[in-house]
Amino acid sequence: MTHHVSPPVDQRIVDDYFKLCKSRKNNKLAWFYGMLATFGVKPDQLKQFKWNEDGTINIPSRKRPVRPMHPQWVFLFALKLSPNPFIACDFNN
Repeated sequence: MTHHVSPPVDQRIVDDYFKLCKSRKNNKLAWFYGMLATFGVKPDQLKQFKWNEDGTINIPSRKRPVRPMHPQWVFLFALKLSPNPFIACDFNN
């Protein structure tokens, strides 16, 4: 028997994001979670990304800008307003 794990539904992602935001110590984790959910990228791809004015991001390993799966999440999660936690954190340790 093969178990198939479905991705979380959109509302659960939003709820989980705001649960993480309730604790100040989890703000960086909330930003990280929001970016992964919004853009569907791998964690290590966010190390050197750059924002574009249209809400897309450029990742060095990709030829084209990555568009958000839910553009409203960029604003809902205030992703562009938060600093990139990779500057201050090492998520690999």
